[in-house]
Amino acid sequence: MEADGSGQSAAPSVILRSRSGGIYAAAFISAGKLLSGGVDGEVSLWGLEERRPVATWKVSHSSVLSVQGLDNGNTCLSQGKDGWLKLWDVSTQKQAWQVCTQSCSFGRCLVLPSLGGDPLDSAASSCAFCTPLSEPHEIGVFDCRASPGAVPTERCQLVLSQSAAIQKRPNIGDASDSAKLGMCMALCAVPALGPHALLATYESTDTCIWDLRSPKEPLMASCLAGDPASPAICSAVLWRRAWVSCAGGLISILRFRGGSLERTSNVAKVAETPYGEQLETTPGEAWQAGKQG
Repeated sequence: MEADGSGQSAAPSVILRSRSGGIYAAAFISAGKLLSGGVDGEVSLWGLEERRPVATWKVSHSSVLSVQGLDNGNTCLSQGKDGWLKLWDVSTQKQAWQVCTQSCSFGRCLVLPSLGGDPLDSAASSCAFCTPLSEPHEIGVFDCRASPGAVPTERCQLVLSQSAAIQKRPNIGDASDSAKLGMCMALCAVPALGPHALLATYESTDTCIWDLRSPKEPLMASCLAGDPASPAICSAVLWRRAWVSCAGGLISILRFRGGSLERTSNVAKVAETPYGEQLETTPGEAWQAGKQG
């Protein structure tokens, strides 16, 4: 720790520099090993003692959106911006399973072990992989237990039928911008409600809780975490509360109460995210530009 006039600040004990120059994701798989995913579509396995990659391999034709370890670090899951989810043997860098989600969303895949706990402690075959699909407000739940060469199994889809904005103002109609859900931006496990529960947050700030055992409707109906004009960008869950951050800089807190989600009066204000900057492209071109990273 180094102290200065404004308080205390911590310096990193190790700095790892990627040869690609851009890292989108990082995850520890042991006390001395770290996985990273870069803009060049590669995953690197870092040795913290060596302070360099001990293995690097290509996993995507686009950027790597997320990477996470399973099975005590022996397996990892990569998620590319090209829509592919892939399982890898970390020691051999050989692919064990893949599925194309055709997703254009920036929402990262959520791994839910069937018995709960941390995915790093669980075999891939005992986990459900939850990820946005080609329709960005739809969530696919995949199972990797199929035999080699078999078509990947989609257990179910989680499809939110409408925004909570419609419930508040039924006369606004489906064509209203405030009624659109937009992309699924974040998926979070909800351990307090069991290993099958997940929280989903959409651009419109709609946030709901699903139970994989009853996928037709949300376990807890959608609640607006903020103003739909300020898109949600991420969320996090701690026990029976969820924090939803929006592009305008507001962080709202939702609580799980009596079988429903409620927005509390507690909010925090941080710096705005340049989410809504004007681009010199058509909406379609901007969508593809975002998908390509």
